Amino acid sequence: MNKETLVHISIAFALVSILVSMLYFIKYDRQITGFFRIGDVLPVSPFLSKSSIYINEGEVGYDGQQFLTIALDPALNNSESIRALDNPRYRYRRIMYPFLGYFIGFGKPIIVSYALVGINIFCIVSLVFLSSIFMMREKEATKKQKWLLPFLTLAITGIWVSLFLSTADLLGTTLFLGGLVILKQDKNAIAALCFGLACLTRETYLAVIIMFIILNLLESRWKSLLYNSAAIIPSLFWNIFVIINLSGGTTGIRENIGLPFVGVIEKIQSIILGGFFGKKIFESFCFFTLLAAAFLIIVSSFHNWNKNKTIYLSAFPFIALLILSKMQILNYHVNYLRVFVDIFMLNLLTSHESTFSIHKITLLSICGVGSLAYATNYIL
Repeated sequence: MNKETLVHISIAFALVSILVSMLYFIKYDRQITGFFRIGDVLPVSPFLSKSSIYINEGEVGYDGQQFLTIALDPALNNSESIRALDNPRYRYRRIMYPFLGYFIGFGKPIIVSYALVGINIFCIVSLVFLSSIFMMREKEATKKQKWLLPFLTLAITGIWVSLFLSTADLLGTTLFLGGLVILKQDKNAIAALCFGLACLTRETYLAVIIMFIILNLLESRWKSLLYNSAAIIPSLFWNIFVIINLSGGTTGIRENIGLPFVGVIEKIQSIILGGFFGKKIFESFCFFTLLAAAFLIIVSSFHNWNKNKTIYLSAFPFIALLILSKMQILNYHVNYLRVFVDIFMLNLLTSHESTFSIHKITLLSICGVGSLAYATNYIL
């Protein structure tokens, strides 16, 4: 590991440790379950005692509560675990994050809780590490860019949203980004493993890998085709297994996916009609930075396609999802900033390219202001 990368991950780890410590010791009074945004509307996991967990009164709870429930009973042997899930089919498909927490935590409830938070801490440091080694190997990147650009990973607000709410997005993005970086070194087998695990974390990555398979076919890259095809098999079988064996809930498609641009237009209308004051200003800021990031990655792909073909190709399923998203996803910044965190990360990986470099760096720097505001407001 070179000096620059060591500096990058050291600063990242220090910053994450400070923020997590402030939440753990001050806001949550040493109750690790505070990181899972547990509400008092839905039932809690049967493996948790209401008297010993941090509960947000009057709230339904957030995704972290759902992942913790699965992590405490990954086989869903207890019927009360299923009852505690708001949408069993939808939640259980994303098995990798809770299963990893269960595995690291030896199935012990309190250790599992710490393990899930620890995974996301590790993922943030890993994302900075991956960004660093990627930039170090890019000939087009200047020495200054190699030093500074990896730090912009920490400017992406969705990363902090996922950390503070203990969602699976960080793990999915880390595995996917790891696959992209490894793929640049022509290590197809390891990259396929990363992609396969990413698909088990979030099924959205299935669309990305299918795009890779189509590209492999068009370019007659049979070895890559074999590995990428193998990468999606475990997730496909797992999704089929879940649909067959869990009767409760839906796939989430009808609730989240609609006609092109309808959700985006509705969101813009709600911002305009809602007025630009207080929290609405921040909501507007977050949504328009997302639109800007999507626009930049699309436009720059036309100019730099051959430089980073795989990276640009992988952006299109996320852009398509954004275009098709309903207000269920777009209604609140904590939803869409973490769901589309990959769009920001892909902009970062291509921010060293001469075309649109200044635009991407400026956008990511502006996002840093949003991250600072979000973290400050959430912690205090």
